[in-house]
Amino acid sequence: MFYCIAYGCNNKKDRKDCGTKSFFGFPLKNLSLVKTWVKMLRRDNFQATPYSKICSDHFDESCFKYQPFTNRRQLKPGSIPTIFVFSKTTSSRRVLDRCLPTTSTETTGISNEFLSVLFGISDSTVSRNFNYVTSIRNAKLKLLDIFPTKSTVIEYIPLPIRFGNKDIRIVIDCTEFPIQKPSSPVEQQLTFSRYKNTNTLKGMIGITPNGAISFISPLYCGSLSDKQLFIKSKLMDRLEPNDVVMDDKGFLIAEELESIDCKLQYPIFLKDKIRYN
Repeated sequence: MFYCIAYGCNNKKDRKDCGTKSFFGFPLKNLSLVKTWVKMLRRDNFQATPYSKICSDHFDESCFKYQPFTNRRQLKPGSIPTIFVFSKTTSSRRVLDRCLPTTSTETTGISNEFLSVLFGISDSTVSRNFNYVTSIRNAKLKLLDIFPTKSTVIEYIPLPIRFGNKDIRIVIDCTEFPIQKPSSPVEQQLTFSRYKNTNTLKGMIGITPNGAISFISPLYCGSLSDKQLFIKSKLMDRLEPNDVVMDDKGFLIAEELESIDCKLQYPIFLKDKIRYN
């Protein structure tokens, strides 16, 4: 599968709207011409390979010659790609074009097929843009420390919880995400969750008493117990003496918390209690 490596170009050989375009390899036998092509591309540290292609959109029509009968487009010897767009305006526009379909997917759940029609791009471009934007967003957000200080937690703790529970630092629980069954028997066993009765990835999330997300663990294999996940998440490294962790009865972590002078507290369960209609 060929695709154009030029800046800002999304042309690919297998796209239906690229059927009339040609893709040309670098003249690797002519090193001086290769250097000229790379210079025109304005791509730092780029190394041309036999698989590097530039589409016909970046060559002037005078660079082509056509075979008789087949009318196949070929490059004339010594041709140089000269048609590129490097302006800041175009670059900013491309970033916006990538963000809009991603935001639309996240907020409305619109399918890639519909977005491709709405924005006039292919399904694969919608998918690539989604992966591109979410990966950058993830990299940027990971730099933020969302775990608040103890004084901040106390300042915003709701009044109904403040009395008798003022030392609650975090409320934790686990969540699982079903995944496709791995082909490896070992991975099948590691990811199989008895609780969900399927293969999953498991993570732990923590919130402050006022409901703000304050901790997100990496994802682990679904066979991991809540206690093992809690230890692996290294949440204990963020806790301070006398902190109280609230969770349900699935976390048997009282001893681990006591070892760092913290406490475990369970919420009040309504089972076997008087309830009002």
